[in-house]
Amino acid sequence: MEYILIALCFVGITAQGQAQEPDLVETYWYLNELVIEGENIIPPVNNELEFTDLFFLENTDGTTNLSSCVCLCGGGNISFGQNTITLDNLIFLTIDDCTIPENSNFKNTYFDDFFKHETSAVSDPILYEILTDGEGNKQLTLTNSNGDRAIYGDVLLGLQDQDAALFTIAPNPVNRHLQLQFSNNLLNGEVLLYDANGRLLVQQKGLHDSNLNLEVSNLSKGIYFVAVTNGSRKTVKKFIKQ
Repeated sequence: MEYILIALCFVGITAQGQAQEPDLVETYWYLNELVIEGENIIPPVNNELEFTDLFFLENTDGTTNLSSCVCLCGGGNISFGQNTITLDNLIFLTIDDCTIPENSNFKNTYFDDFFKHETSAVSDPILYEILTDGEGNKQLTLTNSNGDRAIYGDVLLGLQDQDAALFTIAPNPVNRHLQLQFSNNLLNGEVLLYDANGRLLVQQKGLHDSNLNLEVSNLSKGIYFVAVTNGSRKTVKKFIKQ
């Protein structure tokens, strides 16, 4: 697939790094591949980890947060430079963590080896490049100070095993109404809505329809999690409230 480089022009970048590239911060990115020390690593896809994503949230005070999720979500405040972002810190917010070994190993590689949260190098600028193909599909490449790369797209590649999940959600990101579509009749099911700190906000038992409409307009901007349980089965999905 051929890509055309989108010109990235920054005007009036301040010392605080307030300039932003709209294609970067207004796109929901899916990780396609990691390249660590020359080794190509494809993210695992299974009933615990459907995809690895990356997104940016603009705060009311004008600052921007980066967040990326591999079972748990890690992120922090960022500042902008000339085709670079600098992650000022890296913290983790989640209600759950990986239990499948390949997911745990990938999570460690992604956060430790690429974002380097355990070293002072986390403050090094990360170079980014956005490409687009003739059909308008975008590709984002982040390159850290070690030369390692994380390659994302704005569309989800491959077929996900939806049968393994108890439900799907749409739209994501969401402004007002979050639609849950259940894969089976979940008369004994339960829906739980959590914020990123694991605080339970909504609990609903006894699902009588194949879908559920959750009103989320009163939520603050940020990351949230919806969990659906049915007996011993449990599926957790995250969504962004804009």
